[in-house]
Formats: sequence, structure tokens, C-alpha cells
Amino acid sequence: MSVIYLDNNATTQVDPVVFEKMKPYFLDQFYNASSNTHSLGIQVKNVVEESRELIAELFNRNPQEIIFTSGSTESINLALKGIFHEVQNRNLITTSVEHKAVLDAAESISNNETIYIQPNRFGQVTPEQIESRIDKNTKIVSVISTNNEIGTDINLNDILEVLSDEIVFHTDATQSLTHDKEGLTAIGLLQERVDMLSVSAHKFHGPKGVGLLIANKKTQDNLFPIIHGGNHERGLRSGTLNVPGIVGLAEALKIQNESEISVEKLRIEFEEQLIEKLPDEVKYSINGMRPTSPIFQKEHGVLENELSGHPGNVSITFEDIQATSIIAGVPELAVSTGSACTSATPSPSHVLQEIGLSLEEAQSTIRISLSRFTTKEEVKDATDMITVAVKDYLERI
Repeated sequence: MSVIYLDNNATTQVDPVVFEKMKPYFLDQFYNASSNTHSLGIQVKNVVEESRELIAELFNRNPQEIIFTSGSTESINLALKGIFHEVQNRNLITTSVEHKAVLDAAESISNNETIYIQPNRFGQVTPEQIESRIDKNTKIVSVISTNNEIGTDINLNDILEVLSDEIVFHTDATQSLTHDKEGLTAIGLLQERVDMLSVSAHKFHGPKGVGLLIANKKTQDNLFPIIHGGNHERGLRSGTLNVPGIVGLAEALKIQNESEISVEKLRIEFEEQLIEKLPDEVKYSINGMRPTSPIFQKEHGVLENELSGHPGNVSITFEDIQATSIIAGVPELAVSTGSACTSATPSPSHVLQEIGLSLEEAQSTIRISLSRFTTKEEVKDATDMITVAVKDYLERI
């Protein structure tokens, strides 16, 4: 049996349609979009601009607000470091459960203060928490829209209401693009008041190595580039444009926006099968605010008026069973213990600890993430494998 891939929060496979759309720009139309002295360069420049316009339309933005980058990490660094260039004695307000790209970028900003808001046990922060820390020195607020480890959505609409026009708002939207347009609207990502928004294509079946920063004109006027050498992207991101990647990003976003496949339904089926198959003596719980989760509902009941969270994410903590033991017992299943961006270090997930899990609980948590390419057969086989691994562990102790 081949390995079943259920680590889609780390990266997704490129949609074959996206790959085919990209291929000509590797082979036949490989030209530099900045070569404006001949028709071939102008030809691919027009392709880039068409992609920019498509992306802008999907986000309800002006095309000039789209800045192409190598991915969310670069976009986040440009957003945070760029806004603090030659700024002193101001502050950045963010949360303690951000992706490491935000936390590390914030830590690198000198001569300014970073204020961290701790979430509740579901990974949520409230407008009141943020408003209480805003003062005359607040320069920017940065809040992740969908958590990459526990899948919690943050209602940005409510947060934006407590911000004055002078405060810049940025969100790491890397994991949110798996939502449909209704979901994006519910989170608040399509609001014009979102000054900056960071995205990576490889999280929604686009290619690796390409992403974007959406930044409105007011913010761009105060943004300083962190990469120099060519004055590309209106002087904010120098470097030869990744034409195949940009084409792939736009196509992947278009397909995602039009997809009628419900990853959430498949994830619910996954959880229902786990409930049915796991022994009664095994105790486990779901992390994050996951109101549509059958496992979450068993513990917390049905909650109204809460955002649904990442459609395919399952962060599950097993009581007194080490995550590494489960993973070792399922060699034909690709899952993780947390973010792939921090898995090179032995430290347990900062997200899990910040929402109140003990060290032991954090080390007993696995993250499973489905995509629209996950099949029902894979769900059945994966839940069978996890159940066998748990039973084997119980028999050994």
C-alpha cells in the first residue's frame, strides 16, 4: 500500500489542471516579464498582469494592490518589517499563536515593542483583548485568520471595528484559502479595511515558491522593501518574476473559488469513523474552536454563531498516548505533530501550549489535514490504521 498523505496543512499537491496551465511558461514561453524591449517579454508580462487582475477580482481588490512574492513567509516579513522601517518607539500587537513567520519577524524588529495577546483555550482572541492594549504608539495589528495547527478561524470583522483608521491591519491568511468565498467573507478577509494580507499558493493546490502580499495604496505608500535589486512590483519586491508560479497561483485560486467539493464533509466523516472505531477506554479531544466537529460536539455540545474553522484540519489529543508512538505505528500514513515550519526543532507546539495544553498533552497531539484530493477510501484506511496503532500501544503498556 502506498503512503496516504494527510498532512495538507504543511503543503498540498499541485492540481493537475494548475500544472498544465503552468507548463508553457517553463518551456515555450519562458521569457522574462521585465524584458520590455521585445514582444516575447511583453507577451508574458501581459500574462502576469492578467493573473494579477484575476486574483484582484477574487479578493475584491485593485490589481495594483497585489504584490507577488515567494510565499507567505516573505510576504509577512515585508508587511511587518516594511511598515517598521526607520520607525521607533511604536508597537505591534499580535497573538501568541501566530505562525512562526509572524513571531520571528516581530522579534527581529528593533527599537519597537511587540505586544502578544494570549488566546482562550479554543485559540480565539477577542476585540476587547486587542482594544485594551491599543495606545497612541500602536502602529500595526497582525492577527492570523485561520490557525495552521488547530484550525480555529478568527473573526476579523469584529477586530476591525475596534481599530482606528491610523492603525495598519495585517493578517496571515495562509491557511484560510481552503474556505469558500462565503467562508472568507465570514472571517472578514474580503473587507477593504484589511490593509495587508499574506498568502502562499502551495496551501491550496498551487505551486511552492510563490505567494502574494495584498497591500492597499495607503499602506504601500508607507511600506519599505526588504529585497532590493530591480525595482519590480512597484519597487516593493525586486527580483525576476516567477511567471509559471504566478500563473499557477492564479489558476489554483480560481479553481479553489469554484470548487464544489466539501472537504469539511469528508473531515466530519473522518471523525465519525474514529469515534466508531476507537476503543471506549481511549480518551481524546479536539483542539481549537471546531463547532462542526463530531468529536468537539461530544465534549462541548452544538455551538451556534461560531466560525467553522479550517475545513480539513483535525488537531486531536490522545490522553496518555504519545503522538510519536501513534505516528510510529502508522508508517503508511503521513500526518504530523504540528507545523512543518517548526518540526525541525524538538520543542512542542507553542500553539498548543498557548491554548493551555500541558507539555504532556502537547506531546500527545497529532495534526491530520485533508484536502479536496483526499478520498473516502483513504479516510477509511487512515482511521483503520490509527485505531490499530492506538490498540497496539494500549496492549504494550
